[in-house]
Amino acid sequence: MTRTTLHNSLLKETPQDGCNILSMSFNNNNNNNSYSCYVSHKNNHNHRHRREHNNHKHKSYNDNKITVVNNHNYSKNSDDNKINKNNNSNTTTRQMKEKERRRKNAMKSVSASIALVALKVKTITIIIIIIIVVVVIFIIIIIIIITIIIIIIVVVIIIIIIIIVVVVIIIIIIIITIVIIIIIVVVIIIIIIIIIIIIIVIIIIIIIMFIIDSKRTKYKTQLNIDEKPTTDKSNK
Repeated sequence: MTRTTLHNSLLKETPQDGCNILSMSFNNNNNNNSYSCYVSHKNNHNHRHRREHNNHKHKSYNDNKITVVNNHNYSKNSDDNKINKNNNSNTTTRQMKEKERRRKNAMKSVSASIALVALKVKTITIIIIIIIVVVVIFIIIIIIIITIIIIIIVVVIIIIIIIIVVVVIIIIIIIITIVIIIIIVVVIIIIIIIIIIIIIVIIIIIIIMFIIDSKRTKYKTQLNIDEKPTTDKSNK
């Protein structure tokens, strides 16, 4: 047990009946490794008490008695154990109590500051985590929207290309059909014209041949008429 521990323990064990502590003195008994502390205080009966602290065991008795503790004699007649009256003892006690109170208040303040800092850190951490989660969700939503827009644009472009290709193919087919129809019509017209020309030529040839044949027949008839009298004359 140290002097400070002994002193604090002694302060706790001091009678709380309005007595005033007059003085304190400490003595180290090396033979049994113990400390003796004498406290003088005055009350209405004007008597003194001594408190013995030996190996964490506390004994109290009057100064006018001799007490045996753990087979060791303690007496008020020992020069080392005489009470040293000190007028400044009350001031020292008040200062120590004030220091203890300030220390406890400081510890409470430090604990409160640490708790406040921990709360602030926890709050800031939670806010940061919430902000990160919100930002990540926002980024994911933006990526999904951009992906959907890109897919829609690509699909629309593909549909437009397909429509354009189909329209072009249809136009090409229509043009080819029209050209084929025109070619067929032209060929038919040409064939019809050729046929008509051939028919006209044949008719003309027939007419010409008929005319020629008619003239030849007529000529033969006339020729026969002209030859017949001459023959008669010669026979005569």
